[in-house]
Amino acid sequence: MQKAGSLNLANFFLIDQSLKELGGHHHDYVRCVSSAAAQSGYLTTIGTNRRFRDSDSLSNHGQIRKVFRETTYQRDSYLSGLRHLTRSRDSFLPTGGYADDQFQMRNAFSPGRWMRSLRRQRHQGRRQRYIRNFAQDCERFFKSTLLTENDHAFFATVNEMEFMGLAAFLANNPRTLQVNWHLQFHFNLFEGRTPEYQSQNRLAMLIQQCFDAALARIPYHMLHLYTTSDTLADQFNRLGVGNFQVLAYPIRPELFGEQTNTHNEDSAFPVSDKRLRITCPGEVRREKKMVQYLQPLVNRIWDSHIRTGNVQIVVQRPVRKWPSREKIKLDAPADKEFGEAGDDWVRYYSHPLSDSDYLDLIKNTDCGLLFYDSRAYFSRRAGVLGELLSCGKPVIVPAGSWLGDQISEPNFQHVDSLCKRHNVCRSLVLEEVSWNKQNVPLPGGVLSFDQSEHPFELQFELEEGESGFVLEFDWHWPQNQGVYCQFDLNGPWGETEFTQIVGHRINGMSPVTYFPTTQQAVNLRMTNAFHNSTASIRLLAIHTVNLDPITTPVGAVGVIAAGESDIPRAIDEVVSHFDHYQSSATRFAESWYRQHEPKQTFSSLVDCSDRRAA
Repeated sequence: MQKAGSLNLANFFLIDQSLKELGGHHHDYVRCVSSAAAQSGYLTTIGTNRRFRDSDSLSNHGQIRKVFRETTYQRDSYLSGLRHLTRSRDSFLPTGGYADDQFQMRNAFSPGRWMRSLRRQRHQGRRQRYIRNFAQDCERFFKSTLLTENDHAFFATVNEMEFMGLAAFLANNPRTLQVNWHLQFHFNLFEGRTPEYQSQNRLAMLIQQCFDAALARIPYHMLHLYTTSDTLADQFNRLGVGNFQVLAYPIRPELFGEQTNTHNEDSAFPVSDKRLRITCPGEVRREKKMVQYLQPLVNRIWDSHIRTGNVQIVVQRPVRKWPSREKIKLDAPADKEFGEAGDDWVRYYSHPLSDSDYLDLIKNTDCGLLFYDSRAYFSRRAGVLGELLSCGKPVIVPAGSWLGDQISEPNFQHVDSLCKRHNVCRSLVLEEVSWNKQNVPLPGGVLSFDQSEHPFELQFELEEGESGFVLEFDWHWPQNQGVYCQFDLNGPWGETEFTQIVGHRINGMSPVTYFPTTQQAVNLRMTNAFHNSTASIRLLAIHTVNLDPITTPVGAVGVIAAGESDIPRAIDEVVSHFDHYQSSATRFAESWYRQHEPKQTFSSLVDCSDRRAA
């Protein structure tokens, strides 16, 4: 790597064609990486959308070239436009097969068939036009630029059409052979969790064809392919077109450091000495589900937490444009007293905020509430979660999602420490408990179950002095991420008293989960949490413990809620043990941020001379 002051500085080209405005994740990402590149002594050139307004925060880090005509969010893309196509009545994905061929022959001249064919032709025409335009924009960006073997070009966000456009540009410019080309894919290849992938092979085939066509044009270029999460890397590596690696998502340094609430009197974000600020930051979008769950949540926790002045709800929402309605508005339950809550039991802040105001909002949050759609966010990362964790803030997140998986290991480690710090009363193995005859253990102590028809249920008794238990087990099938076991602790009348949803653990270690209970007779039900396929665990051990269920936290760093109905329990947990969750989140912040420092992301890009991804 050549440092500043050298006669021949290496180039670092950072391109984000979707960067149109200040603020937001596109701007933050480019600012983080370009700053790290400049600090490392690279001559940095930043490519943006034509509509981008110059910013001192970027121009200080490199030259800005505004050449790209369109953003990556294209309805005709199989990746970045997938959600649009799914919601639309028009399907551009070919069905294929003998039966479909016969249907086409019988209906070749029907008006509906003709219109569908016309729409597909227009769709393909728009795709080809976008690919050509992107190749031309790349030509303009790199025009008259001397390229050397030490140079790197990083496209921060691309879809399959942009990959094909870039390949067309590279194939026509042999001088680009010596540059390292880095491409990052943010968008889901598949929807849902791992067991659902098989049903989406048709889409995978189309994207594979796009990648194959692009790679065939540039067999000798040095390409490096990335995703923003492990689950996304798993999805793209199933295509067999290259080695997709996870690139740490950079988080700006201002979000790491002093974690205490330090506001002056003139701050727009006053801090209460008593109330915990539970914040839903970021844009209000359909997949974040805030419109659906927040009002029922307010109704359920009003008497226990809001009216008593324990909790204040903080929400970001867009500025209302007349005559449209507010995207989200929370009301006090009818006929309920305000008590100590006051009129400011809920506070709204606009979206987007200025840099300083947004930092202010995050740093003065007590707990982040990010109960996003767990299926939509199984492989999709949430930038706000990374910011909260870097800032040392506890969070409430959904099970079975990328968000929940980020704090599952600290939760596992917390349960491990409970067993080590306190004497385990007894350790029961499968032979020492009872189970229902409808579903019995398989040879080798394997317990199999599906989502509803064949649960596995076991029963055992707690003895005097035992006030809970810890489950420890190994996964038997499947071994890959994306399948979760749901444990329901049933009450004496059959109702569910407590639910934990547990996935796989890193490095093959045994998952552990803690159940506080005052019951003597324990009835535990196991099911596949999110899919009706059969899953199985083995080597189940039950460690009974003598812990006070009132004063013992269930987890650390944050709470993983099993569903919307479980959010009030999660808030109870954080409020009751806030000091514990705050201190564990503060400790976790250092290791989390070190993995997401901008210089770490940049080093991963440029230290690649021995890596060839495709």
